[in-house]
Parts: sequence; structure tokens; C-alpha cells
Amino acid sequence: MKKLSDLTFDLDCEMGAIESRIETLIDVNKSFLMLVNVIDNKVHRNQEALILEEWHRELRVLSELMRYSIKDLQQDYKKADSITGSLFRNIKKA
Repeated sequence: MKKLSDLTFDLDCEMGAIESRIETLIDVNKSFLMLVNVIDNKVHRNQEALILEEWHRELRVLSELMRYSIKDLQQDYKKADSITGSLFRNIKKA
């Protein structure tokens, strides 16, 4: 069984990873909001035909980034949850 200090360090690392993933998701959300704004402006000017070509790559990149970030965030959460369980078991024994 790991020592309490090792578990605390591991948990801190996982929480840092989770924070980083959340920051990435916030940035992706901002990019999506900007994209929606641009598309809305084009729709209001009857320039819908330009939207697909202009933003296809941007949407694909954001979609992939979102997918990987969510997958990584889920893995980081599982690790942090496991470490938290180990911490509680260690504290209970003490």
C-alpha cells in the first residue's frame, strides 16, 4: 500500500491534469462560440455557401480536440477518484 505522502502527491498531479483539461475545454468552447457568431453573421448576410468551405477544417479540429480532451479528462478523473479512495482507506486505518 502506498504511503499517505505518495498518495497526496499523486492526487495533486491528477488534479493538475484535470485542471489543464478543463482549461482546454473552456478554450474549445470559446472557439465554438466565435464560430457560431461568424456563421450567424454570414447567415444574416445570405452568405451561407461560404460557411462550409471556410469553417470545415476548424470544426473538424475542434471536434477532435474536444473528443480527446473529454477522453483524457475522464481518465484523469478515474485516477483521481481511485487515489481519493486510497487516501480515505489510509486515513481510516490511522
